[in-house]
Amino acid sequence: MRVLIQTAAYCCLDGVSETIRKIEAHLLLSYPSSEVCILTTRTGNLDNLDLVFRKYVDGKVGAEEGKRARSRRKVIFVSALKLPVMDFYDYQLGLRLYKQDRERITAWNPSVIHTTVPDLLNLDLINLARRTSTPLISTFHSNYIKYMDYYESPWIKVVLEHWMRHMFSFVPVLYVPTRYYKGLMSRGDYHLDKCVDIRVWSRGVDTEYFRPGLREERTGGETFRERMGFKADDVVVTFVGRLVVEKNPRIFIQVLLKLKAAGYENVRGLLVGEGDWKKIAEEEGGGLITTTGWLKGKELVSAFASSDIFLFPSGCETFGNVTLEACSCGVPIVVESGCSSHLVEGNGFECKPNDVEGFYEATRKLVEDGGMRREMGKRSREEIAGRYKVGDVMEQMVGNYEEAITTQVGDKGSSVPRFEDNEFNFPWGRTEHPVVLNMIEAVFWVVVTSCVKGVQFYHFCSSFVAFRCALGAVNGAAKVVWGVTGKVLPQGGQKTGRKTGQMSASKRAYNWIGDALAWCILTPLADKPPIFKDDKRRKKDV
Repeated sequence: MRVLIQTAAYCCLDGVSETIRKIEAHLLLSYPSSEVCILTTRTGNLDNLDLVFRKYVDGKVGAEEGKRARSRRKVIFVSALKLPVMDFYDYQLGLRLYKQDRERITAWNPSVIHTTVPDLLNLDLINLARRTSTPLISTFHSNYIKYMDYYESPWIKVVLEHWMRHMFSFVPVLYVPTRYYKGLMSRGDYHLDKCVDIRVWSRGVDTEYFRPGLREERTGGETFRERMGFKADDVVVTFVGRLVVEKNPRIFIQVLLKLKAAGYENVRGLLVGEGDWKKIAEEEGGGLITTTGWLKGKELVSAFASSDIFLFPSGCETFGNVTLEACSCGVPIVVESGCSSHLVEGNGFECKPNDVEGFYEATRKLVEDGGMRREMGKRSREEIAGRYKVGDVMEQMVGNYEEAITTQVGDKGSSVPRFEDNEFNFPWGRTEHPVVLNMIEAVFWVVVTSCVKGVQFYHFCSSFVAFRCALGAVNGAAKVVWGVTGKVLPQGGQKTGRKTGQMSASKRAYNWIGDALAWCILTPLADKPPIFKDDKRRKKDV
């Protein structure tokens, strides 16, 4: 089995990349004939390319077997532009899948393609899967639509809603991490159940790696708590993750300040991660909160194991990997009731979204009662972490790959799910990069390239943006000629019991013309990547 996994930021330390590493390790260790290829940008610390082996492989096999495992893993880097946001990540967005990228992927000949990030690059990968009749699956890791609620960007939210429906309409199956998210994806701003077959695939934790025993382990003669300056009777309340607004570190800070104001002098905060809110926590915490930046390896496990309470008020988690890791280390949890409720069963408290008072009261109860903390911590370890063992969960994904390989066969359109036409699927047409999307991309790239140094702006605009603007103008003229507005042509298919949408002959004609323009003009002209003044991004793959 040859599995190609696409992600935007493999070298970053986040839940998405960590889940991918677990899949990699399971395939490389449990299936000696399997191979893995990672398609990603150079975002993050490139030293983390080898993290999957240092963390999950080297300690479990001999040197020779570890060397063979490394030979069966390949990394392909794609052209990308640095976004003018999240400087602490040096975040880059893949431009698209250019001719040389498609050739490298085709030469590697994947048995199945697994996409994890619904970005621009993903659409090209979907197109490649359809052209080569390669089985395709997607997993859901980040709730980008929910993020917009925190950044007060309702207009972007509307675009993202249509973007997600458009992209997932081309995907046969989408795996979400919890039943809560399967329900969420079927209502409200999403309606993805009208576009793709939604199933549940959970997440797992290595209970041997994340263990309570590291609380007492000494490095250089000191435990982790001693190195951080915590006393034996201090109650350490911990937060682990990106320190950005959607993770709600604000509530974490407010709860700790309220505890201090209420007279709980032995409470200390531990903030593990990087982001804009790190400086805010240091300034407002007044010595109450200790920040560490990113931790990895034994230091991260020690941080979890040395905690007394894990307070994680994020309302946009798709599963909560860090919460599960805290459970595995025997720590009671206080989390948001929606996205993290599946991890609460007698081992902590769940609170209403953004309810500072609720999070405070739940944390206060645990601060006051050491017996409750110990009992709930024990349940975290035995009941919750035991239910999500990494080997079992990763084996389920192998089964998902095998099912895709055996069921997604046929002509080159076999990668498209056969839903009856409805008001939600294929909102922008049957072409992965339709005219309307090209127009949106044109505006987006003009803004981004104007903010990013190191790009030959004239060349970029002439080869990438100017052409798309011209194509958008042709599309606008066609709309005027045909007088067509509203939804573009969806892809029909097998009956599913859903009501078929009504569509005029003129609308169908318009959509076929738009699709033809996108296929016949855009694709061949977009094969040359933009030129960077100091382009180290496309050098040797790993």
